[in-house]
Amino acid sequence: LGNFIGSASMFLPAPSFLSVVIGGNIYPPLLVALIATIGSTLGETVGFLFGLSTKKITNFKKHKILYNLLDFTFQKYGFWIVVIFSTIPNPIFDGVGILAGLTSFPINKFLIATFIGRLIRNIGLAYLGNYWS
Repeated sequence: LGNFIGSASMFLPAPSFLSVVIGGNIYPPLLVALIATIGSTLGETVGFLFGLSTKKITNFKKHKILYNLLDFTFQKYGFWIVVIFSTIPNPIFDGVGILAGLTSFPINKFLIATFIGRLIRNIGLAYLGNYWS
C-alpha cells in the first residue's frame, strides 16, 4: 500500500523505497520485493493514465517535431526506457509515464516494463535491508 501511494503521488518524492528496505529486514526479501513491486507498478499507472487522458486537451500532436520524436523514441525504445528509468529511484519516472501515455505507448508493455524495472530495484533494496539485520 505504501509503494502504491508513493508511486501514485506524481512529482512528490515519497520515500516508499524505505519500506522495502525495512520490510526486507523483517520479512523474506523476495516476498517483500514482489509485493512492493506490484504496488508500485499499479501506482505508476496514474502518471501513464494522466498522460493518456490529457493528450487531446494539450493538443500535443500540433507540436509535430517534438511529438514525432517522442513517438518514434517510445515506439522503438520505449520498453527499455521504461525498464531503465523504473529501476533507478528518481522522481523523473513520473514524467516518463506521462510521456508514455501521451505517445499512446501500449499500457500492457508499460506495465510489464515497469514491473521488471521495479522488481530489479526492489530485490536489491529488500536484500540490502536483509543484509543489515
